[in-house]
Amino acid sequence: YSWIDSTLSAISFLGMTVPRFLMALIIVYLLVFQLNVSEIGSFFSPEYGGAPWSWAKFVDLVKHVWPVVAIATFGGLAYNMRVMRGNLLDTLNAQYVETAKAKGLTGGAVVMRHAVPNALHPLVMYQGVVLPYM
Repeated sequence: YSWIDSTLSAISFLGMTVPRFLMALIIVYLLVFQLNVSEIGSFFSPEYGGAPWSWAKFVDLVKHVWPVVAIATFGGLAYNMRVMRGNLLDTLNAQYVETAKAKGLTGGAVVMRHAVPNALHPLVMYQGVVLPYM
């Protein structure tokens, strides 16, 4: 396996083993104290607090809510990475992938045109299982 695969596997194992509340605290610490992101702690800036909805208020909401979305996404992403990796490794050993290689397609074309679309089907079905946990 490549170094990219090993690195992503290590990150996904770390994401699965670290409790989500601890991961959230670490990410908030990094965002606030290391990257100086000050939009954490509320949904809106003070000037938009009681204002009616407008495009400016929506943009302000997006500026404030992206760290929360990033924290919520990072924890669940680890499981999806493991499922997709397993599916892709199974798919790469299929006969139609070998046939595509024998016909002269490059490795990247075989993976992107044949292996990834077929490996995505179980991942999409897995999303139905994890949807209630959101």
